[in-house]
Amino acid sequence: MRWFLQSCRRGNIDLRGTPFNVTDIFDLGGNGTAGTANFSFNNQVVNLTGGGFCGWISSRPAPFNPFNGAGTFQLNLGYLTNIAPIDIKPNGVPNSINPASKGVIPVAILSTATFDATQVDPSQVKFGPTGTEASPQHSALEDVNGDGLLDMILQFPTQATGIQCGQDFALMTIVTFGGQQFLGFDSINTVGCQ
Repeated sequence: MRWFLQSCRRGNIDLRGTPFNVTDIFDLGGNGTAGTANFSFNNQVVNLTGGGFCGWISSRPAPFNPFNGAGTFQLNLGYLTNIAPIDIKPNGVPNSINPASKGVIPVAILSTATFDATQVDPSQVKFGPTGTEASPQHSALEDVNGDGLLDMILQFPTQATGIQCGQDFALMTIVTFGGQQFLGFDSINTVGCQ
């Protein structure tokens, strides 16, 4: 994502409702620079101002003279929560999803030596492009990957997930009965798209 503001401009990055926050630092550049980057809501919101004569504010590292389009960079994001392993369409490679399907997408939350999927509250799990979209219509405990540990398998109505053609990953927000929050993610391959 390219991100810079030129003179006398205001901008806003708002990631509330997603499991991400902004981890970048913003720097001023150019001549007669002025501007601010104010972070709030656990760094999920950044309000930016840019000013000066041929000045700008951008995420670090700043491109050389963004007025002429020289240089590119990305806005780096971080996760707000711990990571839990998930497997979309267990035992399927690639994880092909037809966004127009009226069926369900099975997703397993996998137990490990340090994470117990049986402690997940399925009523608080969400799944989709940002991990805030669909609730499961069914959940069960079983050893999905044959490692001797119980995993949680959930089924999500495909169209409720909001997955669109061209997306290459999906996210899951996970909350345990004890209130711990986790994020799960896995790759997908959309099919049936024109």
